[in-house]
Amino acid sequence: MNDKKEISSNKPYTTAFMVLSVILLIYITFRHILSSFFTSSDIFSLIELYQIKSLKDVFNIFTKPLLADTSFQGVFLRPVAGIFFSLEYYIWGLNPFGYHLTDMLIHILTSILVFFIAMKLTGGRRSIAWISAIVFAVHPTNRYTVLLIDTREDTLSTLFLALSFLSFLKYLPSRTYRKGLLIASLFFYVLASGSKEVAIILPFLVLVYLIIFSDEESAGVRIVRALKIVAPYVLLTILIFSWRQYLLGHAARGYYGYKLNPDDIIVLKYFDYLIDPISLFKSFYFYNKQIVYFIPLIPLLISSLLYKKILLCGRGIKLIIIFLIAVVILSSCAIFAYPLIEQISENAYYGKGPKPLLQFFKWLMQGREHPLINFLEITRLFLLNVFYSLLFFFTLFLVVIANYGSSGKSIFPVLYKNKLKVFLLIWILLPLCIYVAISNFVYCYLYNPLVPLSIILSVIFIEWFETPYLKPVKRLFGMGIFILSVLMCSYVIIDFNLQLKDSMRKRELFLMKILKVLPELSNNVTINIENYPKNFVMPNADSIKSWLNLNSKTNYVKKVNINTGPPAFVSREALDFVMIKDDNQIKLNVITKSLRMD
Repeated sequence: MNDKKEISSNKPYTTAFMVLSVILLIYITFRHILSSFFTSSDIFSLIELYQIKSLKDVFNIFTKPLLADTSFQGVFLRPVAGIFFSLEYYIWGLNPFGYHLTDMLIHILTSILVFFIAMKLTGGRRSIAWISAIVFAVHPTNRYTVLLIDTREDTLSTLFLALSFLSFLKYLPSRTYRKGLLIASLFFYVLASGSKEVAIILPFLVLVYLIIFSDEESAGVRIVRALKIVAPYVLLTILIFSWRQYLLGHAARGYYGYKLNPDDIIVLKYFDYLIDPISLFKSFYFYNKQIVYFIPLIPLLISSLLYKKILLCGRGIKLIIIFLIAVVILSSCAIFAYPLIEQISENAYYGKGPKPLLQFFKWLMQGREHPLINFLEITRLFLLNVFYSLLFFFTLFLVVIANYGSSGKSIFPVLYKNKLKVFLLIWILLPLCIYVAISNFVYCYLYNPLVPLSIILSVIFIEWFETPYLKPVKRLFGMGIFILSVLMCSYVIIDFNLQLKDSMRKRELFLMKILKVLPELSNNVTINIENYPKNFVMPNADSIKSWLNLNSKTNYVKKVNINTGPPAFVSREALDFVMIKDDNQIKLNVITKSLRMD
């Protein structure tokens, strides 16, 4: 993998051509978003929160939680994203073009960083780096991250984390600019952490890299040396989380409660979205709850085979293997027996059961009372995610021990290409650990793990493509499949982009119509929107309030309330308002001007 011959022949114009081709591909794929309206419901609240009118507002960016004073149920501190929104509002005002341009530029820069990280990890293999950048650039999951402005923290954190890790990779072999590169890496880590909390994976990523790629024979020496190098990152992490603890009253918690559906299994959704982002395979098999619950049979079978293989070695690792297999079996049984566990949960809701069990459920509810159905949904979400996570990670540990620990000589892979694959797989798993811990996961969270996924897919593809004695016809077929896949992924993003653009046009029409209340605004006014058709998607109340405040230079809207009415089968252009003003309240009664079908 570490091909020095290719490094020496690496001409600048070839690298420039590859980078420019990635930029062109991104522009072609995402260009339609530049003429779209604002593509998120929270963007106006973010702009209002982070607009700078005085020196106090600058201080608030670094001290005030994300979406403070809104109905948003979470407490986050993301000042770097706030700085970006402040600068964009200063430059572009409420022109959506500038915000979409920033998102596209961030994606371009991150894709270029993927190229150079892949180059560094593979010893200068430009072919792997190029394909890695292309895969990352047009992965269909990016349609939810790059196109939606309020997911900016995900793209920014990945951008700065990639910059930090690339600086670290350059720091290790450097003899002249070591201090500067280390400081740059730490600085970008601070920016990544200030963008989103998932950047905390960087110290672990650096530690894993140092341990896996070390030339030391002894595992103890590897670990001690790695801990010394990673110490500045750990110290910085402690400082960052201490600051969060001081300002927010907590270091790591963000969302209040659980934000998933009761049947969402984070481990399964994570890999489903990564590997099948356009739901291609769901058309070919029965993708339902009953089939999903049979998944534990596969790792159980694998673990039994591993059990027999490793126990024959007669090593002290025997007890660890027995423990791992016991957890795998117990978690699998718990998944299959969950109806019984749910009955126990229901009994606990009514105060029946052992005291430790009742205290556990009280902790799970975070001290709040819930109706029975919500109580059961929260316990189901929590317990099933715990059982599936134990099943997944402990089975993974068994596989690792089977491959690298059974000989007793070394727990690390020997060949460089195997080291690289193991490292990239761990990188993919690190964000998953965070999402499992916080019990929250959506599409846009995949922007970070797409970096290692793109590289590992490219490594596998090029290894196959360069297999000796592979027939030219097969190489041609493989290249055709790759080009077809890139075109299909690009088409999926373009199609989603056009649909989103049309939807945002309807939202723009509604928001422009509501601006007619501006001349009637008095300070601290409350606006009540009545009879809004429930079949029409609209911005949330906080977003409408911020939109009016940003367009009003004198008065301030205190609150917006929305009450939906019966569905209306007309175009959005046919909606209008009848305005009734009463002291510090304005009532907007939605009416339809025509019965023209949408």
